[in-house]
Amino acid sequence: MAEHERRGGTDGESYLRRQERKAYDALRRLRGVLDALPGDHPSRAMVAQAVTTAEQYWRMTREDVAAIEQAESGPHEQDARG
Repeated sequence: MAEHERRGGTDGESYLRRQERKAYDALRRLRGVLDALPGDHPSRAMVAQAVTTAEQYWRMTREDVAAIEQAESGPHEQDARG
């Protein structure tokens, strides 16, 4: 059993899937903060950079999850298709 499955808990959601969801939730919250700030707010540039960083992290996490899921299911799907 893969490490991320062992840490997945009983709800069936893998550890990496939860990390991807957390990263996306953080990105959404940061975008909300950025949208709420006035255009001339002194913190706007800092929050915009945080949004960019959060988006990069979320995309990397999403790509990792997809690659791992594909690697784990690839040979089995190939066998099933014949």
